Amino acid sequence: MIQFNRVSIFLTVSMLLLTQLSLAQKQIKGVVLDKSTRTPVSYATIHVTGQAGKGTSCDREGRFQITINDTSKRLTAGAFSYNSVIHPISDKSMLQTIELEKNDLQLDEITVTASRKVKYRNKNNEAVELIRRVIDAKEKNDARNLDRYSQLAYEKLSMSLSIDEAKVEKSRLLRKFPFLKKNINRETQEGRALVPIFLQETSTQENYLNGKLNANKVIAKVEKRVDQKFDEDGFDEFMDKIYGKPDLYEHDIQLGNRRILSPIAAEGPLFYKYFIVDTIKTSSPWQIQLSVSPRNKQDVLASGMLYIDLDSNYAVRQAKLRLSEKANINWVDNVAFEMHYQNAPNGKYFLSKSMMTLDLGVFKDGMQVFGVKTFIASDFKDHLFDIQSRENRRTDKAISASTPSSSLMVRPEKLTGLEQASFDNVDSLQNNTSFNRYMNFASFLVSGYHDLGKIEVGPLNSTYSFNNIEGNRFRVGMLTTDAFSRKVVFDAYLAYGSKDRAFKYKINTTFSLTDNSIYTFPVKAINMNYTYDIETPGQQLNYLSDDNFLLSFRRGVNDKMWYKGKYSLEYLHELDNHLSFKIGLNRQTITPNGNLKFSSDIGTFKSLTTSEITGEIRWAPNEKFFQGKRYRRIINTGNPIFTLRTDIGIKGVMGSEYNYQRFVFNTTKRFYLSQLGYSDIQLETGIIFGKVPYPLLTIHRANQTYSYQLSSYNLMNSMEFIGDKYAGLNVQHMFNGFFLNKIPLIKALQWREIITFKILTSSMRNDNLPSPNAPLFNLPTNIHGETISNRLNGTPYIEAGVGLANIFKLLRVDYVRRFNHLNYPNVSRWGIRAKLYLDF
Repeated sequence: MIQFNRVSIFLTVSMLLLTQLSLAQKQIKGVVLDKSTRTPVSYATIHVTGQAGKGTSCDREGRFQITINDTSKRLTAGAFSYNSVIHPISDKSMLQTIELEKNDLQLDEITVTASRKVKYRNKNNEAVELIRRVIDAKEKNDARNLDRYSQLAYEKLSMSLSIDEAKVEKSRLLRKFPFLKKNINRETQEGRALVPIFLQETSTQENYLNGKLNANKVIAKVEKRVDQKFDEDGFDEFMDKIYGKPDLYEHDIQLGNRRILSPIAAEGPLFYKYFIVDTIKTSSPWQIQLSVSPRNKQDVLASGMLYIDLDSNYAVRQAKLRLSEKANINWVDNVAFEMHYQNAPNGKYFLSKSMMTLDLGVFKDGMQVFGVKTFIASDFKDHLFDIQSRENRRTDKAISASTPSSSLMVRPEKLTGLEQASFDNVDSLQNNTSFNRYMNFASFLVSGYHDLGKIEVGPLNSTYSFNNIEGNRFRVGMLTTDAFSRKVVFDAYLAYGSKDRAFKYKINTTFSLTDNSIYTFPVKAINMNYTYDIETPGQQLNYLSDDNFLLSFRRGVNDKMWYKGKYSLEYLHELDNHLSFKIGLNRQTITPNGNLKFSSDIGTFKSLTTSEITGEIRWAPNEKFFQGKRYRRIINTGNPIFTLRTDIGIKGVMGSEYNYQRFVFNTTKRFYLSQLGYSDIQLETGIIFGKVPYPLLTIHRANQTYSYQLSSYNLMNSMEFIGDKYAGLNVQHMFNGFFLNKIPLIKALQWREIITFKILTSSMRNDNLPSPNAPLFNLPTNIHGETISNRLNGTPYIEAGVGLANIFKLLRVDYVRRFNHLNYPNVSRWGIRAKLYLDF
């Protein structure tokens, strides 16, 4: 009994002491500044002097937060290239301001004497030796190399308008919508006032096989946004391409179409400098703090700190990086990454948390968009979740909520005050009449369509255009909206030419065969269409209609076009794995116009009629896209796209005049080459069986506009080459300034180099040439009677070019050279082409 009492007394006293100690603990905040410039010192280390295990690091704004107790009297602060300092804690309730002085050690060089500087070298460099050990151990440490694993993934994206604090009172936005002022945040970014406008959270169970996502189940999704007036399908994929999920164990960190070489990639020592800053003895095991910085400040590379375990694993446990302000990158500032890694049960390391922040500078008056993307992984296991049922495999369907307190979302960390305020701000803006007018106008500028409720009128850029046949062309179009019906869409336009005095029109109806809109992937739909309009033979321009105003400006002779009246019925079936099928019927009548004639040795023909069965198989593994009002824009993530098309003409059906079979195979892929940029490769081959006149042969794509087109031949004339069997290869490589960034003065312009190469081989059987035994149409001629359509038998067509992109941050200019087939009429040996270019 006595023993029991003694134990009880001991436990009671111990609990009281622990309680008292915990009550005595306190969190203090502070900022570390450069003593001379008064600017924040990013990623400085802070320790409680004399107390092991009491340490933290500053963020990129130099701010820190640390837990102390009553016995804590001083803080020790240090940073690379600064002298360490001991700071007395005078008042624990006050913000601690710590000032550091620069020392003689700089990132670019190590000072040995006052008159001589040692150039940075990899050889005999302890920091480089360390990073090579990290690189050698990377594959062994990376948990993604497991055959199978699963995790709970939580992703959060928040965006806020960022206003210069000095301009808050003069801000037109805040004067127009004063209710936004009550949720302004001034703590997150120094000198900036943040107005939250967007928040999206997703909680997902994920299964991985052989390093690739095999199945996932979205548990819950919370979303608040002010952009509902815009096309929303694909917005998540577009944001994923901008923000990505930074991971040092990947070869590159993604930022839009840019690839930032990881400091622990195999090629890292060729592009980065490394410096050992400190040994952190408060962690277990001890860690090496390693500074990294680009050798060339204009390159899109990261600088900052790596924290490496000082044991036999050489694993990176934490990284705090940011892009150089001088990096050749557009529209974004203050790009920063933070990554944390934890031990998996099998001894490997997995990404437990990553954060990416950036300012998107697309507005005037000092306004930007500040975004933070957070990823947190938990419950990492070396086996799979049971989520293999059909409805959950690779799905993005979520149980959605629109309130921050929703019980559906399990958050591994609480929402910040800034994020909580998104809900109030978005609700207030969406209920504001003036704001909705602004958003309607912005939507009109972006899409070209004006919303009238159940219909939209547009597009704006096709309202007026001109060409040699029609003269001035005027057009008005409309399509129905979800307010009319989600499952049925009517699309139509009417156009008129002042010169040919002819009306052109289209009537199109699409029926969704699912419970979703025809714009919601995967689509299952039937389309019925009749179009009567004018066409330039052989012209196919990506994402642009032929009557786009900017395409009215053309080079060379443009006097050969035809009218086409086409009925079509088509069934489209898309699968979750991005495999899709099309099957259809069409009947078309082609009538020549201008100086184009359909004639043979037996006479002149007014028109040509065919009836076809059509089919298409398309596979785009892991494809991402942005769904617009008229077409999808592919978000290029480097995955290939394969397409096989066929058209089978049947003579005698609905007036069809020919039997033939056409097959076309096309594949495209983007290859990312890290610091060397990326290459876009297109390969296409086709063949036609049967005896047919030239309008039914392959009229190779000629681009006679001044806008550069990757899929077309930019120095080929309209209808210049035709064939019944062909293969073409188009290559474009964007160096992203790899060479120009290293040339003094030129590098300040931030231009980016491009090279292009195109080759086309084609042939045509004699059976498809006009002759007395085969009364096919004579090949087209110019006004002088010279044949303008030719065969490429034996000699391929070749053109190549060099270009500069990022001129004024939005223009690309190419010099294009044609290398052969130069003796035909009106051939240009070279040309200058331009196009709008918007990229990071």
